[in-house]
Amino acid sequence: MTGETFSQVIDTKGNAHTYFGVFKQGYEIAPRIFATFYVGGGDQKLLYDGRGNLKQREFKEAFGDDLIVLETGYEATCSNILTCNKPTFKRDALGNQTDYTYDPVHGGILTETGPAVDGVRPQTRYTYATYQARYKDASGSIVASGQDIYLLTSEAYCIDANPDPSGTGCVGGGDEVVTSYDYGPTTGANNLWLRGTTVTADGQSLTTCNQYDDFGNMIAKTAPMSDITSCY
Repeated sequence: MTGETFSQVIDTKGNAHTYFGVFKQGYEIAPRIFATFYVGGGDQKLLYDGRGNLKQREFKEAFGDDLIVLETGYEATCSNILTCNKPTFKRDALGNQTDYTYDPVHGGILTETGPAVDGVRPQTRYTYATYQARYKDASGSIVASGQDIYLLTSEAYCIDANPDPSGTGCVGGGDEVVTSYDYGPTTGANNLWLRGTTVTADGQSLTTCNQYDDFGNMIAKTAPMSDITSCY
């Protein structure tokens, strides 16, 4: 059984929030505020898509007719639960739009492309790889877990150029900045904690190493250095 009931609540400052209580099998699962009326004037209205994703916010000031609209887009139909409820774009009140793409296999973000600045749309690109934790089995041998997990291995962006359409590098130059993440060796015990971070730009690479205690708490971090080739 599904349904929606209309309610209103007044907060401690006197602002009135109107919402629908969304119910399933008799339990309220997702109350959704769709309007807020502020003390002293002004209001906020919220619109949702058919799956309950917040797709638009409208703000109106207390005095005057100015309307601020913020928009977020989602896939029209949910063919992949890993990605369909993640935003495909966000648009601010001036119409500036940031676009997003995702990996259909694990749902991780692949690209984030910002609004154009002087003809350049800044884009951050993300790559992933599968890893397996390694630990002692019943016989005391170090073995892989047998369970793959996806971890972020790098993110890259261009300083002042458009990203290359091929998906790697930058158009017309080498101003790309790449940050790589290292989760440790594929031999011996490994809990896949982030061991090192390397930033490469202008032909130079600087690496920062992390150290942890037995409980996974970070206890030390080195300064970025160019002469480190491994953090373990």
